[in-house]
Amino acid sequence: MKPFFQVAGRVNIFLIAIALMISACSESNSQNARVSPLASVSQTIGEATEITIQYSRPGVKGRTIWGDLVKYGDVWRTGANEATAISFSQDVVVEGQALPAGRYSFHTIPGEDSWTLIFNKQAEQWGSYNYNPEMDALRLTVTPERGAAQEWMGFSFRELAGTSAVAVLAWDELRVPFKIETTQSEGKIRPSLKAGVSQTLGDSTAITVVYSRPGVKGRTIWGELVPYDQVWRTGANENTTIAFSGDVVVEGMPLPAGTYGLQTIPGETSWVIIFSKTADAWGSSNYDPANDALRVEVKPHQVDSASEWFTIDVDKLIPAEDKVVRTAEVHLRWDHLAVPFTVALPQ
Repeated sequence: MKPFFQVAGRVNIFLIAIALMISACSESNSQNARVSPLASVSQTIGEATEITIQYSRPGVKGRTIWGDLVKYGDVWRTGANEATAISFSQDVVVEGQALPAGRYSFHTIPGEDSWTLIFNKQAEQWGSYNYNPEMDALRLTVTPERGAAQEWMGFSFRELAGTSAVAVLAWDELRVPFKIETTQSEGKIRPSLKAGVSQTLGDSTAITVVYSRPGVKGRTIWGELVPYDQVWRTGANENTTIAFSGDVVVEGMPLPAGTYGLQTIPGETSWVIIFSKTADAWGSSNYDPANDALRVEVKPHQVDSASEWFTIDVDKLIPAEDKVVRTAEVHLRWDHLAVPFTVALPQ
């Protein structure tokens, strides 16, 4: 059997980068599942500059976060368990300051009015206990923003602009944005940049999605650019893929471990989510329903805050009685629409 990140003889670099890092950390911890589960998010800018952030996701859980659980003025691991790690496949510029390609631990010093972001050359650290400022590759200061309440800490990318994107740390009612630009300006840049997201459930089951991110760009999306009642690639360019490193249950229906093409049939009041055994395809032009592994029907809903760039995230984590997250909601977001579906571990 092929590894779950290998698709039709072609290795998907995003899936390897995200899934292998998460699997390695999860396997080392398989006897003690984490209450702050592992996750990762990736974004391409320019022609081929890949940014990947790997982190653990603590929850608010009714606590006072800023200035209490996370102290102002102290170096913080920017998450839970290991220090968050951020990697760049090519040289970048972060908030106007040059940073060489490589993998760094990502520490922060939170403040009420400003935050210090630290990119440290010692990439593999448990927390910030052994943080050494002499190993800093870059320090810079940014301004936090207020935002809607978010239970589980997360990272995302917004304001895609071809050769740049804004990475955002979000937790509770705070957002910490920082702009990343590639120094590689030559070559062909996709108008719909490639991205990836991965989330671990339980001990080590990773959900990994790889997709391209079209923008609204003033267009009418639903029912026009994306017609109702037709199979859609769920993004742009290649069809979106979703991989499960272990068996899962999607909307109450069992689905074996593997990599699938994630096709959808949008509708005004309901959507069909399709997991196709044909994972390596360009768009949906050659979609064959005979290759479906699973179809489920879900309900979309309108949201107040519009998403300019198509986004797939794992936004709602649901802990079991032992506080370990074994169920999550995957969300498709674009324009003023969100489409959720539940993924859980088998009982």
